[in-house]
Amino acid sequence: MRLNRYLFVSILATTSLIGVAQAQEASQGESSSSSVADQSDQIADIIVTAQFRQESAQSAAIPISVVDTSALTRAGVSSASQLTTIVPALQVSQGGAGTQAFYLRGVGNTSATSLVDPGVAFNVDGVYIGRPTSVKNTFFDLERVEVLKGPQGTLYGRNATGGAINVIPVSPKIGETGGYLTGTVGNYDTVGLSGAVNVGLSDISAARVAFTYNEHDGYLSDGTNDEKGYAIRAQLLVEPSPTVKLKLSADYAHSGGNGTGSVITGYLTTFGLTPVDDPLPRTVGLQDPRTAAILQSLYSFPAGRFGDITSPLDPSTDNHYWGVRAEINHDSPIGALTAIASYRESSLSSLDTGTGFPSLTRQDDNQFSLEARLASPDEGLIRYLLGGYYYTESIRSDYNFNVAVLSSTQNIRVGTDSLAGFGRLTVAPTDSFRIIGGARLTHEKKPFSGTNTNIRLVCTLPGINQCPDAPLFPTPSSPFVRTLVSEFGLVDVSGGTGSVYVLPTGPAGVIYTAATTTLDEEQSETRVTWRAGVEYDLTPSNLLYASVETGYHAGGFSFSDFIPTFGPETVTAYTIGTKNSFLGNKLRVNMEFFYWIFKDQQVSHFADDGLGNLSFVTENAGKSKNYGFEVNVIAKPARYTTLNGDIQYLNAKYDEFSYLLPSGPTSPPPVTGCPFAPAPGISDQVLVNCSGFDALRSPKWTINLGAEQVIPVGTTYELVFNADFHYQTRNMVGFEMLPGISEQEAYTTTNAAITFRHADANWAITAFIRNIENEHPIGQSFFNNQLSSFASSPLPPRTYGATASIRF
Repeated sequence: MRLNRYLFVSILATTSLIGVAQAQEASQGESSSSSVADQSDQIADIIVTAQFRQESAQSAAIPISVVDTSALTRAGVSSASQLTTIVPALQVSQGGAGTQAFYLRGVGNTSATSLVDPGVAFNVDGVYIGRPTSVKNTFFDLERVEVLKGPQGTLYGRNATGGAINVIPVSPKIGETGGYLTGTVGNYDTVGLSGAVNVGLSDISAARVAFTYNEHDGYLSDGTNDEKGYAIRAQLLVEPSPTVKLKLSADYAHSGGNGTGSVITGYLTTFGLTPVDDPLPRTVGLQDPRTAAILQSLYSFPAGRFGDITSPLDPSTDNHYWGVRAEINHDSPIGALTAIASYRESSLSSLDTGTGFPSLTRQDDNQFSLEARLASPDEGLIRYLLGGYYYTESIRSDYNFNVAVLSSTQNIRVGTDSLAGFGRLTVAPTDSFRIIGGARLTHEKKPFSGTNTNIRLVCTLPGINQCPDAPLFPTPSSPFVRTLVSEFGLVDVSGGTGSVYVLPTGPAGVIYTAATTTLDEEQSETRVTWRAGVEYDLTPSNLLYASVETGYHAGGFSFSDFIPTFGPETVTAYTIGTKNSFLGNKLRVNMEFFYWIFKDQQVSHFADDGLGNLSFVTENAGKSKNYGFEVNVIAKPARYTTLNGDIQYLNAKYDEFSYLLPSGPTSPPPVTGCPFAPAPGISDQVLVNCSGFDALRSPKWTINLGAEQVIPVGTTYELVFNADFHYQTRNMVGFEMLPGISEQEAYTTTNAAITFRHADANWAITAFIRNIENEHPIGQSFFNNQLSSFASSPLPPRTYGATASIRF
C-alpha cells in the first residue's frame, strides 16, 4: 500500500507536468544547446549539474572536484571507498554490512547503525541515497562523479554539512545505436565484466542498458574483503517535443561474498594498559589463527578469563538493492521545469567482522523522494531557482554485535519525513558581476523506537582468571535475544525477568546478566539554511568568487542511558576561490581558501555505556573549525601530454570537545589519549577533554599528481602511459585519540597503466598496477571495549592485471 501510494503520487506529478508541457508546446520554439568542443591541443571542459544547471566545471563558482569516466577507469573505481586516492578532500572507509563512511575535510560520520545519518550527502542520478549501506554497486557506466566540498544546505538540504557526492550515469542518446564491453582480469583472481548498449528506438526515443560484474578473492588472509557483486541499470529517454524530455530508469544490484573484514591494528596490554600498535601485518584477518593468539592474551575482568575464538566464523553477505526513477524536464517560457520522483528499497543480510568483531545484520529499508525545480535561463539581470522537496524513509534494522564476552542485540525502527522548500536568486548588474542569495526551509520529523539488550558473561568468583573455562558467546543465526538464548542454551534464573541466565552445564561461578535499554522517542525540527555569494569574471577565462553558506545535520538518539541523545550539528562556511585558464586553455590554475566554523559537530563511536555494556553513541564536539586551502593545476604543454596536480592543506581541530566517562570500582580506566580528571561535582564520572586535538579523518597535507603521455604509432594506433600519485600525512582515525594506535601514518600510493589502442578508440588493451607501494591504509578504527583491542578494515592492497575493451 505504501509503494502504491508513492507510485500514484509520482504518476500524478509526472502526468500533470506532461500536461503543462503539452499545453505550452505550441508557444515554444526549438531549444538549442551549446557545448565546448574537445580540442585535442587544449584542456577539455567537463559539464556539471552540481547547481541544478548545466555549466562548465571551470565556470561553476563553487568548490568542486570532478572525476570523469577515464579517471574512474584508470583508478579501477568500483566502489566509493576507492575515491580516497582520487579526490584529495575526501576520505572514505568501509565498515560492517557494506557501510561506506564519508568524510570531507574532516567532516562526516561513522554511520555504523541506522540511528545515525551520514554527514555527506550521496546522490545517484539526482536521487539522495539515505543509507550509507546502499551506495555500493553504483559505480558503473558513469559519465562523471562530482564532489562538492563544504556544506550544501541550500540546494541539497539536511545531512550535507561536509558536502555532497553526485554520481552521474551515462544517459541514453537518441539517434545512436551501439555500446561497449570491457573485461578485466588480475591478481586475487579478479574477474570483471561491464558494458552498455544504447539503442535509438525512434527519432524521439532511446534506451540504454548497462551492467557490471565484479569478483575477486579476499584481500585479507581469512578470505574477507572480497567482492562478488553485480548490477544492472535500464533507462528509457523520450523527447516528444523539442521542449520536453522524459527519462524513466530502473536498477537492481546484489552484493555477495564473505563481505567486509578487519585486522587488529592495536591492543592494550592486560594489566599495564600499554598500547601496542600494529602487532600483525595489515593483511591478517580477524579469523586468522595469528589474530586469535592475540585475542587469547587479552583479559576481560568481568568475565574472569582471557579472550578466545572458540569456533570459526562463516562470514557471508547477501545484500539486495533496487529502485525506480522518473524524471521530466520541460523548457517553458518562465524557465526550465524539472521533476524527479524515485522509490528505492534495500534488503541486507550479512555476517561480517568489519567493525572488529562479528556483526550480524538484518535490515530492510525503503525511501521515496520527490523533487521539483524551476530554473530561469542563466542570463539577464534577474535569475532564479525555486524548488520543493519531499523525502520519506522507513528502516527496520536488527543487529547482533558479538564481542565474545558480551552479546549486544539491537532491534531498531526508524522513520523520516522531511519536507523542504528552497530558492536561489542571482542579480547580475553587469555581464561579469553577479550577486547570489539563497535559502532553504526544512521541516523534519523522525521517530525512533527499539530495544538494545546486552548479555554479559560475569565471573562471580574473586581473584584473577577464576573462570578460565567460562563459555563465550556464539554468534546467533538471527539478531534477536531469544535466538541467542535458545541457541546458547541459557536458562533464566531471575524469576522470568530475563535479567540473569546460567548454562546448566557451565562451570561454577559463571552467570550471564542481561540489561535492556528501550528507545521510543520522536525528533521534530524546523531549520533554515542560507547562502550568500558574489562572482566576478575578471576576464572570460578568469573567475573570482566568494561565498558564505550554512548547513545542519540532524540530531538523534543512542542506545545508552549514559549518553541518550545528541544534538544537531551546524556549520557556517566561508569560501574565497578563483578559477583561471591561461595560454589558450592549455593551463588551468584553480585555488580555494576555506574557513568552516562548527557548533556541536557530531562524532560517533562504540563505547561503554557506564554499566559495562556495548553501545554505539554520538558525542557533540562543542566547537570546532576547519580551515585551509586547495590548489589544482592542469597543464597541457603539448598536444599529447597532460599533467595535473592537486594539493590541499587542512587544519581541523576541536576547539571545545569534552565528554564524560563512568568511573568507579567496577569501571575500567578511561581509554583515551586526551587528558582527563574527576568530573567536578560528580563522584562516579571523569571528564575527558579533547579540546585542541585534530579532528578525525583530517590529514594536514594531501597531494595528488598525475601525468598522461600519448605516443602515436603510425596513423592508426596509440600508446598511452598514465601515472597517478597520492600522498597524505598522518591523521587520527580512532575516537580514542591514542597516539600511534588511533592514527594512520603518512602514506603514498602510486598507480600506473599502459594502454595500446586504436586511434578512433574502437578498442583498447591496458595493463595496470595500482598501489605499487602495497600500502594498507585504514580509514576508521573501532575499539572493542571488552577486550581492549582496536580493529579496522584496510583499503585494497597492490593489485595488477589487464583490461580489454571494445566499442561497437
